[in-house]
Amino acid sequence: MTHTRKKWIAILTTWFIICPLVSCGIVHAAEIQTKHTAIRFNSPADLIRFNRAISGPGIFTFLSDKTAGERVDEIFERVQDILGMTDQAFPGLPIDITQDRETLLKILNQGRTISDTKVPKGFYKYRTVYMFIGDVAAGVLAHEMAHHIIDTYLLVRPPSKTAEILAQYVERNL
Repeated sequence: MTHTRKKWIAILTTWFIICPLVSCGIVHAAEIQTKHTAIRFNSPADLIRFNRAISGPGIFTFLSDKTAGERVDEIFERVQDILGMTDQAFPGLPIDITQDRETLLKILNQGRTISDTKVPKGFYKYRTVYMFIGDVAAGVLAHEMAHHIIDTYLLVRPPSKTAEILAQYVERNL
């Protein structure tokens, strides 16, 4: 009886961990591994657009030879510095960039009793940052990275309002 119970617990655990990830519906053509993240995107044009969006304001940012991966790692390390959470190794953070807001809305509403109808610029769920390519910005990316760093760094997860205040602080002080 104990063996069957353990088997069912294992099946249910696998179901609740894997199903949300499989049913998300995001299919990516490519992935770039960086020091801190894995950037998943659909086309080279999306990666170029993403890189420009996180480059920040400036007339000559397009002349920079930094790759999207280098920029993302810089932002990640800057977020760590702002939060003062630099003395720990963090698990890789997947960043899913999609061209489709409806898919993001499905992921956001998955498991909720009350569904949102508006997709935020970015959100952190299932230990992944989800963003629509049209809404990508360095501040929004830093905000979502802050959620990952806070959740991973602290032994006890802070209240959601506290984590949101810290993430907004990071976004404003990037």
